[in-house]
Amino acid sequence: DDYARGVICVGVPFPNSYDRSISAKMKYNDEQRKFRKKSLLTGNEWYCQQAYRAIAQAIGRCIRHAADYGTILLLDSRHCDDGHSYYQSGIPQAHANLPKWMRHSVRTLRRDMQPLGKNDVLGGWCGLRNDMATFFQGAAVHSAAVLTKQKEDFARSQNIASRSEELSFDNKTGTWTSPMKPKVGKQ
Repeated sequence: DDYARGVICVGVPFPNSYDRSISAKMKYNDEQRKFRKKSLLTGNEWYCQQAYRAIAQAIGRCIRHAADYGTILLLDSRHCDDGHSYYQSGIPQAHANLPKWMRHSVRTLRRDMQPLGKNDVLGGWCGLRNDMATFFQGAAVHSAAVLTKQKEDFARSQNIASRSEELSFDNKTGTWTSPMKPKVGKQ
């Protein structure tokens, strides 16, 4: 876990649009969407999706499981929160194509001390350095707490599995309960 605590992505890795297979796929999607399948991505949407899929794979080199942590630097202005283009979910338009688990964690680096977006890092590179130092001071402790909780949950599930003949799971409430034993009464 300690070998990759950061990933730097420079630019957006769009595939070569002059490649015959790429341009053919884009034209195919456009034609199919127009005449048959309205739910199919347009050629341009598919093209953008390929670039953001590559970014997601690069990011995955740093964050590998729920208790892992690291810093991801997306060095391209296309990832910046401009302060006014938001979807109903509150996600900046610039973050919409990033993986869902990270959309609310993306922060935009500002050179000055004037925030534009919802989650800005102010003060340029010095502000980023300070922000990252604070993050890494607390991340190891948080990660250890997540791992401890996962181990406890696993042990609890193993305990429940060993008593599965005695318990039943209620899908509506998400809880385990003891089956009702028939009462032996007077007849």
